[in-house]
Amino acid sequence: MSVISKIQVSVAGEFAVLSQLAAVFALALLTPAVGADISAHENFVVIWGQIDRGDDAVFQETVTLTTTKIYLVSPGGYLDPALRIAVMVRDREYETVVGPPRGSASGRVCASGCAIIWFAGKTRRILPGARIGLHSAATAVGRTTRSDSGNAMMIAYLRSLGTVPEWVLSLIDETEPTAMHYINHDEVTQLGLDSRPSLPAWLQDNLRGFLLPPTKGGTPAWLQDALRGQ
Repeated sequence: MSVISKIQVSVAGEFAVLSQLAAVFALALLTPAVGADISAHENFVVIWGQIDRGDDAVFQETVTLTTTKIYLVSPGGYLDPALRIAVMVRDREYETVVGPPRGSASGRVCASGCAIIWFAGKTRRILPGARIGLHSAATAVGRTTRSDSGNAMMIAYLRSLGTVPEWVLSLIDETEPTAMHYINHDEVTQLGLDSRPSLPAWLQDNLRGFLLPPTKGGTPAWLQDALRGQ
């Protein structure tokens, strides 16, 4: 069994327990859930809008054998379906992109549960003008009270990916559900969070603040760019 498959089984087990306990977690949003618009186009799928219960099933039915990337424009939503979508994205090695497939990305956001899906991408991009929003999980009741259990599950999943730096996890954990910490396109690029392929989390953490060493002929361009951003 592959590492990703083991993660999928583990996360699926957590979801089963949560279902039995009727503990449904949401990432903090103050508007009623209406469900995301999930649609297939050529070789990509677009997730647009708030993520609601059942959207993971819609996503699974929407992706096709030709799907290679997922475009994300969403304020977030329920943690359960967001994690399920993230597991599918990682298992199928999709590329994730913050912003619309066409038109300007200015002001577009992928926040809360949407950010989890973005981090799950095999490769990750953010379009100029777009932002990623991070904060901790909240309980479904009122969606303003911090959920320690939901937060622990979210952070455990992100850590299992091996590409999310610890400082990002700390930022998520320290930001209250009623607040949001945004990272814009330039910051994402400078920090190497959208590296293609993604740098391992330990390398991102250890190289922060250091200058790029003299380039040698065999260093790939993507690695040079990522290290320069550190």
